[in-house]
Amino acid sequence: MKDLNLYAKELVDVVNYLMKKGSFVFSRDRRYIYLNNEFIRDMLTKREYDTAENKLHMWRELKWLIADDEKLVKRVRIDDERVYAIVIDYSIFSWLKIQMEV
Repeated sequence: MKDLNLYAKELVDVVNYLMKKGSFVFSRDRRYIYLNNEFIRDMLTKREYDTAENKLHMWRELKWLIADDEKLVKRVRIDDERVYAIVIDYSIFSWLKIQMEV
C-alpha cells in the first residue's frame, strides 16, 4: 500500500514552491492552477520514493490532477495560446495544504 501522505505532501510542497516563485498560472475562473509539465517532472524526480510518472498517475487517479483522456496533461489556453499543462484543482490543493498543517 502506498503512503498517500507522501504524495499529498509532495503536491503541496511543489505547488507552494511554484506559487512563491510566481511560476504558475490560474485559470480564468481561478479554480485550477496551470503548471509547466517539464518543470514539474524535473521537480518530482528529486524525491525518489516513486518515479515522476507514477506520482503524476497517482495524482490523476486521486483526482488531484485534471488531465485529458489517457494523458497526464491537459490542453489549456494561456494568453491566447493553447499549451499542454499539468492542471491541479485549486480547491483540492487548498484542502490538502490544510490537512498537512494539522
